[in-house]
Amino acid sequence: MHGEAQAVAVLEKLAVNFHRREAKFVAGEEITGEVLIKVPKSLPVTAVSVKLLGAASVCWDECGVIYRDSECYVNVKITYYGDGRGHKSIIDQQSCITPGTHNLPFSFLLPEALPPSFSALYGAVRYSVQAKLKRPLSPVYVAGAPFLLTLLPLAPAAHARILVRGAGLEGEGGGAWLASGSVT
Repeated sequence: MHGEAQAVAVLEKLAVNFHRREAKFVAGEEITGEVLIKVPKSLPVTAVSVKLLGAASVCWDECGVIYRDSECYVNVKITYYGDGRGHKSIIDQQSCITPGTHNLPFSFLLPEALPPSFSALYGAVRYSVQAKLKRPLSPVYVAGAPFLLTLLPLAPAAHARILVRGAGLEGEGGGAWLASGSVT
């Protein structure tokens, strides 16, 4: 092989795709999707996984002293290959991802007691699904997809508020915007 460059296997695409068009979920709901892996040639790997992550972080400065903290709410991993597991449809005998496009399904059940997504100047609560592909003696490939966790299912903007007419409620034109409570 003197004077010849050896072809290097390369990852063409690694992505996380949700089955839902909008990445908005509610605590207790199931998140489903696929990890997309596209390789033009066999690609040696040591691990392929996907992880559901959710955490809060805060950071602020008081008189030159920086304060930081973080808290993990959810960290759940699905291993497709590695740690003694093998996904036979995409990994060959030599521990290589076979050439082509591969869609690896995932499903996570969000815990019931998660706080909603939030972002502000001094802190945030963020959620994402992250795919990792580890190769021998190479950098780790990572792809992630953030999502919003809401308190209630989000309605289209046109239906976000309910105008209640009559029923003794105060407001302009004999109606009022219902901020809380129930309509019977």
